Amino acid sequence: MSLYRSRHLAARFVPRLFTTFVRFYVRPKVEGREHLPEEGSFIIAANHSSHADTAVIFTAVPKSIRNRFVAGAAQDYFFQGGPAQYFSRVLFNAIPVARDRRGGQDPLRHLSRALREGYAVLLYPEGTRSKDGSIGPFRAGIGRLIAEFPGTPVIPTYVIGTTRVMPKGKLVPRPHRVTVRFGEPMYIKSHPKFRVTWQSAADEVRDAVIMLRGEGPAPAIVEVPQAPDTPSETKRRHNRRACRDVESCVSTRAPSTAPSTAPPMSQRTAIPPGSSTNPDLPLAPPARRSESSSPALPTSCPKACMAHWAA
Repeated sequence: MSLYRSRHLAARFVPRLFTTFVRFYVRPKVEGREHLPEEGSFIIAANHSSHADTAVIFTAVPKSIRNRFVAGAAQDYFFQGGPAQYFSRVLFNAIPVARDRRGGQDPLRHLSRALREGYAVLLYPEGTRSKDGSIGPFRAGIGRLIAEFPGTPVIPTYVIGTTRVMPKGKLVPRPHRVTVRFGEPMYIKSHPKFRVTWQSAADEVRDAVIMLRGEGPAPAIVEVPQAPDTPSETKRRHNRRACRDVESCVSTRAPSTAPSTAPPMSQRTAIPPGSSTNPDLPLAPPARRSESSSPALPTSCPKACMAHWAA
C-alpha cells in the first residue's frame, strides 16, 4: 500500500495541516459520504473546473481513505519539476497521467497499478479544467479502466463553488463556500477489446455526474393536441390570408416606373385636321382595358377588394 505514498518527511504532518486550512477557508459541505467504500479500490470520477478541486475532495473524504488516496494529475503540468510537483506529491499522493501517447508508453499505467494495489483513485475524465463550470465530454480512458477492473465501483462526484475559489488562470485562492456531492457506487460493464464500450461507459459516468448537479435528464417533448378552430377564428384566418393575396394583387397591378419611350416634341409629326385628335371634334371614349391583359384577381379576395378592383 506504500507504493504511491510520498516518503518525504513533510508528508507526515503537512497534509493534516493542509486539510485543516481548507476546512476553515472554504467550509466544504459534504453530501453522500456514506457512498464511499470503506475498503478496496474504487474510482472517484469528478468534474474539473479548478486546481482547488483536488484539495476540496481530499478534505471531504474520511481520514481512513486519505491514507490510501491518490490523485491522477496531468504529467505535462504537475510533473515537470518545481513546486507544483513537490506539493502535489506531498499533499495528495499525485501520480502522473499522460494526456497523449508520446514516447510509446501507456498513459494510464500508473492508474492501473494503483487500482491493482487497492488505492482510491481520483480521476478527472474531462482531461482539462472547464472555464465556465460546465461539464465537458468525458474521455474514454475511464471506460478502459472500468473494462480492465470489472467490479470496481465508480463514485460519481460533483464539486460546486471551486470556480469562485480559484478560477482557471488564477494562482491565489479566495474564500468561498463549496459543496462536494458523492453519488451512489456505479458498477458499469465495459469490454477490454472494444473501444466503443469504453466511450459508452464514460458517457454513462458523465450522465451520473450531471444528475448530481441537480438538473436531471432533458425533459421529453410532448406534443399537445390543438383544439379545433371556432367559426370566428376560421373567418379571421381567412381574412388574413385574403389580405396577403390583396397585397400580391397590388404589387402586380402597380404602375410601371420605367422611363417613357415617346419621341421628343421636335420629332413628332403634325396632326392633320379632321383626325380623331382634332380639338374641334369630340373625344373618343377611352379604350376599355382588356381583361386578358391584367392578371386575374385571386378568388380569396374579400368582396370589398373585388369591388375596388372592378371599378
